[in-house]
Amino acid sequence: MFTDPSVQAVFCSRAGYGSGRLLPLLDFTIFSQQLKIFVGYSDVTLLLNAFVQRAGLVCFHGPLVAGEFAEGLSERSRTHLFNLLTRGTGEASLPFPTTLRTGVAEGPLLGGCLSVLVATLGTPFAFDPRGAILFLEDIGEKPYRIDRMLVQLKQGGVLEHLAGVVFGDMQGCWGMEDDPTLLLSVIADTFADYSYPVGFGLPAGHGGENFALPLGTRVRLDAGQQQLVFLESAVT
Repeated sequence: MFTDPSVQAVFCSRAGYGSGRLLPLLDFTIFSQQLKIFVGYSDVTLLLNAFVQRAGLVCFHGPLVAGEFAEGLSERSRTHLFNLLTRGTGEASLPFPTTLRTGVAEGPLLGGCLSVLVATLGTPFAFDPRGAILFLEDIGEKPYRIDRMLVQLKQGGVLEHLAGVVFGDMQGCWGMEDDPTLLLSVIADTFADYSYPVGFGLPAGHGGENFALPLGTRVRLDAGQQQLVFLESAVT
């Protein structure tokens, strides 16, 4: 399916637990020569970032066929995705409610599910977010587990040279019901040593509306205005 020139877009049906096993089997040169639209998230984070960094593609961190498409997308997120894929631009920006470190930064957008990205460390497919706006999200991970994963990224040098960071709403990761205080303190402590902007609560990923994000395109993270601004077209 992936190497057939007649296939113009690939939507992942569900988060596949074996995505990492596919990576050594893929010929990224073929992908760079036969441009496709690839959409998915969660465990598919592995494939999205590999396609961006190894094949030079723009990939879409967005709804799953057997997930949001089956259960129902909001009209706004559906329109945003459709316009991204057909025109290259959807919403001009997406808001987030919480600023943990103010500032403005620009860079290519990378990232996805935190636990999946951490699993790439020490492998030939470790992602490289230097100079990027890093998007991180997850579901059902308690604050102590989020802390452990962020510390691993920090001690591995992954957080050193970012342009900025924005988190999703991290559904089920708050610890105490309806109280994000502990999680926010964990995140703030992790990034206290860095000067770049950090935001929290972008409506993308597990839970909420899951607005599609065009990975590999240039964006602006404005933590003062609490918005992620899309700066270039996602398709040509």
